[in-house]
Amino acid sequence: MFEQHRKRQFEIYNKARLFFIENYEKLIQVEKFCMEMQPLDRITLVSIPNGILLAENPNYLKIFPGLLFPGKDDKEKDPRKVRTRISFEKLRHIAEWRYKDFAF
Repeated sequence: MFEQHRKRQFEIYNKARLFFIENYEKLIQVEKFCMEMQPLDRITLVSIPNGILLAENPNYLKIFPGLLFPGKDDKEKDPRKVRTRISFEKLRHIAEWRYKDFAF
């Protein structure tokens, strides 16, 4: 079952990659438009594991401590609504294809 899930994740990654490749010209136009406001030197494509992979099987949160860490929120903010950040370096250790940089 885990292999089927991994295969499905890889298919999703490939679809996202193909979308990027097929829409490269449009992205270049967006990049040219953004150059006046904020130049882009790269785009990062990230595939974050879902809740089952994080907490159940294979439990990435236990295998990779520090994968998720607190975002920038006030201490008074409702704990159910605080932001979470993910460590891209640890995500890369799960699988290389989960983190890709595309430089311009």
